[in-house]
Amino acid sequence: MKSFKSFLREHQEAPPATQAFNVRVVSPSDGNAFQQGLMHEKDMPLDEGMFFIFEDEDYHGIWMKDTHIPLDVVWINESGTIVDITTLQPHDLRGATPREPAKYILEVNAGEFSGRVGDRVGDSISTLIKCQKE
Repeated sequence: MKSFKSFLREHQEAPPATQAFNVRVVSPSDGNAFQQGLMHEKDMPLDEGMFFIFEDEDYHGIWMKDTHIPLDVVWINESGTIVDITTLQPHDLRGATPREPAKYILEVNAGEFSGRVGDRVGDSISTLIKCQKE
């Protein structure tokens, strides 16, 4: 499985997005943490988020079961292009899937993400990474 650091290194040549977006992310390191995501969290600093790395590109969906924080959810394909963005509200069980296959999902506080569909994230997200494990 590719780490977020590896992902950024591979996409350093990507054209910059219209605005920079700085966030520290945690990438879940095991199956349980991956499934839990931000469930049960009551708040999250505005400059933090969670970054999910999937083995394959697909229509990876998420839901807000037991999630107390409204989130901007950003789906990113393997080439580093944002393919979909949505804002989800706490405890919404309907779930959401991207319009196109994605390999990565970024979750940040609702209203904080400044990118757009079509932006490349290799340059638009500069991070201080707090990975639990690589």
